[in-house]
Amino acid sequence: MHFSKTLLASGLLLAGNVLAIDLDLNDEGSIRDAAKTLAASIIERYNNATSFPSGIPGLFGDPYYFWESGLAWDSLINYWHQTGDDSYNEIIGQAMRHQLGENNDYSPANQTATEGNDDQATWALAAMTAAESGFPSDVLTDLNTTWADIVVNVFNAQADRWDFETCGGGLRWQIFSFNNGYNYKNSISNGNFYQLAGRLSRFTGNSTYEEWGDRVLAWSLDIGLIADENATIPGAVYDGTDSSDECSDINRIQWSAYAGTYLAGAAYAWNAVSPTHFHNFILQ
Repeated sequence: MHFSKTLLASGLLLAGNVLAIDLDLNDEGSIRDAAKTLAASIIERYNNATSFPSGIPGLFGDPYYFWESGLAWDSLINYWHQTGDDSYNEIIGQAMRHQLGENNDYSPANQTATEGNDDQATWALAAMTAAESGFPSDVLTDLNTTWADIVVNVFNAQADRWDFETCGGGLRWQIFSFNNGYNYKNSISNGNFYQLAGRLSRFTGNSTYEEWGDRVLAWSLDIGLIADENATIPGAVYDGTDSSDECSDINRIQWSAYAGTYLAGAAYAWNAVSPTHFHNFILQ
């Protein structure tokens, strides 16, 4: 059985350095035990954050950001899917529902002051994992929706925010103009959107998502967020650029997560269409 590294990564993120885990990557039982330990640690941290009156279902509280909470639930859905351990499914379902917001698109009122496109997409990616893995949707019954519907809601909202007015396209980092970073078009927001497109293309077979994926990837290349095959480091993914100067200057800081989300999007899209459809550089 293949075990996702997402759980291990997010578990370590939340657990800090308080856990000492023996792990043999050649032993499935050892991997399963490590995953179980990390899953329990995530839930323990969550319970500590929500066991007091001001605790909010779905959020881990300070010092964790909204996107980190979404990442944690994504990892736990993967944990359930790959181990069959449904011990935390009720908690996961409650958390994923509570943060939906009134439009079922992971824009809850409690996040209006700080939510960015990257934050919203992280939760949508968790919902996508739920749809792909067949995670129980009983918690959504009275809302007359599905995990896949929720992902589509987020995708459509972000597609509407695609900004043709500056830099020839791209998603801004922030959703709301009053937030710092609204003028910044960064790789994590556009990369997560690209991954959503790839996964929806694969899941639905709808060519619209494939077209959007092509658009996002082409823009990221053209603007220089991703270095092309002629660059010193082909495929390098840079932090972002400022729309106020038409994205003429690239912030060349690199983060592994930014490269990872583009690579994941490419892998899902490759799985949905012919391999020859892709820009080869992304696989270098």
